[in-house]
Amino acid sequence: MKIGISFTTLLHDLHDRKLALADLDEAHLGCQREHVFPLFPKQDFVPFEVTWLNKKARHLHGEEGSEIDPNKAEIEPEALETWETFREWLWDMDQAGKVFYSVGNYHELAVKLLRGGHAPWYHGWKTAEDYAYELGLKEAI
Repeated sequence: MKIGISFTTLLHDLHDRKLALADLDEAHLGCQREHVFPLFPKQDFVPFEVTWLNKKARHLHGEEGSEIDPNKAEIEPEALETWETFREWLWDMDQAGKVFYSVGNYHELAVKLLRGGHAPWYHGWKTAEDYAYELGLKEAI
């Protein structure tokens, strides 16, 4: 099974055309469900990471700015198109029980998934040794 890891990574890699959502069977995200799908009355708002896709006005929210989710009007058209595509895919996958939230350390999760016979995407398809190296370990977990 091919499993995408990290909300932000998947969003950016989709936007940069490094990843096709059709290639994934599941998604494992570090955030909570409420962050991905803002509830009423926030229907016109998006998670702050979507502003990071903007070419001109980036990082208006989140790590370098306000933690308030931005209004869709703050999102450039290309970025909004990526978000809407990703949101629809996530919604469908969520409804099918194929999105997991607050999953913990991504590198350790990737190694665990690899050992379970899965193919995780976290900045690309990698080996257990790649993830162990990124964790600073001398040998694979």
